[in-house]
Amino acid sequence: DAIRYLAKKYGIELEETGADPIFDAAEQEKESLYLVNQFASQFFQKQLLETDEGKSVGLSYFKDRGYREDMIQLFQLGFAPTDRTALVKAATAKGYSIELFQRLGLVNKYDQDFFHDRIMFPIHSPNGKIVAFAGRYLQKTANSPKYINSPETEIYNKSKVLFGMYFARNAIRKQNKVYLVEGYTDVITLFQAGIENVVASSGTSLTIEQIRLIRRYTHDVTMLYDGDKAGVKAALRGVDLLLQEDLNVRIVQLPESEDPDSYIRKFGAQAFHDYSAAEEKDFVLFKTGLLLEESGNDPIRKTQMLKDIVSSIALIPDTIKRSVYIKECAQRFGISEKIFVEETQKVIRQQITQKRQGQIQTALDQSQSEKAPESWSEWDKNPDKVVIDDDFQERDVVRVLISMGHLPYDAEAQISVASYMLTELQDHLDQFNNSNYRSLIEHYAQLFEEGNATPEKLVNDADPIFSQMVINFITSPYEYSENWEKKWEIFLQNQLPPAQNQKEEAKQVILRLRLRKIMKLIKENQEILSKSKDLETTEIDRHLKAHQMLVQMRNEVASELSTILL
Repeated sequence: DAIRYLAKKYGIELEETGADPIFDAAEQEKESLYLVNQFASQFFQKQLLETDEGKSVGLSYFKDRGYREDMIQLFQLGFAPTDRTALVKAATAKGYSIELFQRLGLVNKYDQDFFHDRIMFPIHSPNGKIVAFAGRYLQKTANSPKYINSPETEIYNKSKVLFGMYFARNAIRKQNKVYLVEGYTDVITLFQAGIENVVASSGTSLTIEQIRLIRRYTHDVTMLYDGDKAGVKAALRGVDLLLQEDLNVRIVQLPESEDPDSYIRKFGAQAFHDYSAAEEKDFVLFKTGLLLEESGNDPIRKTQMLKDIVSSIALIPDTIKRSVYIKECAQRFGISEKIFVEETQKVIRQQITQKRQGQIQTALDQSQSEKAPESWSEWDKNPDKVVIDDDFQERDVVRVLISMGHLPYDAEAQISVASYMLTELQDHLDQFNNSNYRSLIEHYAQLFEEGNATPEKLVNDADPIFSQMVINFITSPYEYSENWEKKWEIFLQNQLPPAQNQKEEAKQVILRLRLRKIMKLIKENQEILSKSKDLETTEIDRHLKAHQMLVQMRNEVASELSTILL
């Protein structure tokens, strides 16, 4: 009833069907695994709170760290006893299948408990279900690793989970910010101190999936890491992916030899609040200052540091944000902003080229194992004739760039058609389906940077396929006849003659490309909304707002193009 109400409110048509038996069976199987984890969690909690061993070893450890009982219960902390058959016996007595415990890594192939003599941290999915466990060994002389985790299973993929996200998500939304720490104890200590918008990467490198999980709730990330050099380097390693996903990243560098957990236990929650507020720095600028300090007056070292900063800035997809960082970093390094821009653009082009090469290699690998499409051989014969999907739009972009790039787009501002189009294409090149068109644009951009982007140069030094493409672009079979005006006195009313219409042509092909990108985003967003049963209310609302914004953008571009939308 609630789903029907929401669908009616937001104008979403619901299609009600019977459950797929195969899907239903798979869901029941997963639910069984969740129930097994829930049983194991309750077992570990009972061992912690109700047994002499659990109280003396596990509970005393948590109390020594200053954890309150409500925090221990909230995070469902527990203890795995020394007896390596304790969980197996408890599960068997309740009639559980040990095979399910083995699939989850709770019991080994010898029917012994995997976790023993450890304090236990359940790992929750964003919706609160227990998907795995982490166990910490307390004996300092033990040869066993300090932490061990559940293996990956049907319900647990460590690259997609952040410890504490289930408890932090509401606070993250409310404050529009998340603190990212390393360990389980850091999360619990900060949460108890009133900083509830905190999650942990659990000592592993951040993954794209984890970053996108964060992005569901906020775009602002503050990293809290140990104050020693190793902690700072750990932060530096994880940040490039955050920048690449268009998140705003800040860092708080704690005093040397301190981590968030130890700092709060030593100085208190208020001191931590004050310190983090005073020391929080924008990450790119923090990294710039850190690398400048390391390089000192060594020009070679300074050059290396500059390239390091440029490589991070080049990952930022937002062009406005990127330009702000370039301006600030150029001032700090004391070099020309123009040089910084050129170096950044060079790295961006290299990244695009590497990405394209990877895609081409993937396509080649697939073509070796599968039947190549008919258009593949046709492309080799005559690349100008093959038209797939939206290739005609991409082809038109390349045509205008090649044939009109040298002409002025804005004579007063001294901007050429090529300069205008290459700038606009930075954010659209990823949308190109035809890798040959992408590669030709990239090759043109390189020649343009060298000041030698002429059709003649492209014909003479490019790949043979490119050469044929360029010839086709600059030798159109259609020409505008002067006889329309001279003989028949028929004049163009709505545009300049083709040879003088380069500004409008360049603008039109870019707008059409932009419209196609927006239409694709609308389709992707609608596909997500069509699966609204898997989304939370706030996510549905966010996607509906995104739909409204995209439709408005589509209509504005269509209006500029005088295009009728059906």
